[in-house]
Amino acid sequence: MANLLTKQQLPVLVARLVEFQEKFNILSSEDGQFVIQNTTEAIELFIEAIKNRKRAEAKKVFFLKLFSGSEELKLKASDGKAIIYNANKTFKSYIDSDFIKWELNSPGKATEATSVDVYEMIKDGNFSQLFLSLNADLDKLVMTQAQIIEFCEAHPDWLRQEGYATFFLIKENEEYFVVHVRVYPDGPHVYVRRFEYDRVWRAGYVRRLVVPQLKPLAT
Repeated sequence: MANLLTKQQLPVLVARLVEFQEKFNILSSEDGQFVIQNTTEAIELFIEAIKNRKRAEAKKVFFLKLFSGSEELKLKASDGKAIIYNANKTFKSYIDSDFIKWELNSPGKATEATSVDVYEMIKDGNFSQLFLSLNADLDKLVMTQAQIIEFCEAHPDWLRQEGYATFFLIKENEEYFVVHVRVYPDGPHVYVRRFEYDRVWRAGYVRRLVVPQLKPLAT
C-alpha cells in the first residue's frame, strides 16, 4: 500500500494549486460553477484522477507523431511586434478577417531564440485532443504571431502542402486560438479558429502541428 500524503507535503500541494490557479481558465463557466457549488465532489474527482494517472497513461491515445525528428528547426529571437494580419508579404494570397474580428491584431511579447518541432496527425481529433496530447500545459505549446510568420518564411518546406493545414497555437487576451496555414499554388493562406472549435480533423490528410520543443534550445 502506498504511503499517505505527509503533513509536510499537504501545504506545499495546496500552495502549488494556488500558484498555478490560472490553469483553471481552460474550464468552462459551467464547470467552474460546478466546482464552486460541489467542491467536495470536485476534490474527490481530482484525487481519483491522480490515483488513476498511471492507468490513464497506459491507455493514452496518440494523435500525433514527430515528423521533424532530429532536425533542428530554429527561430530567431524576436521583439514580437509582427502580427499576421499585417504580414501581407508572407500571406499575400489570403489572410482571414477573423484576426480583426477577434482583436488578434496587437503586437505580442518578445521571445528568445526557439527551436520548434513539427508533428503529423496519425489519428482523427479536434484541436483540444491534438494539442493536449502533447502537453497538458497549453502555455508550453503557444507560439507568438511573429514566430509563426518567421516559421513560414524560414521553413516553408515544413508546412503541409496541397492545401492541407499546418496548425499553430496562439494565446491572445487570455484566450487560446489556433492559426492554420494552408499552402496553395498561389501561396500560403492563413486562417484562425478558436481553440474550442470542435471540428474533428481527419488523420488521413496528414495535417501538421508546429510547437516549441519541450526542452531548452541547445547552445
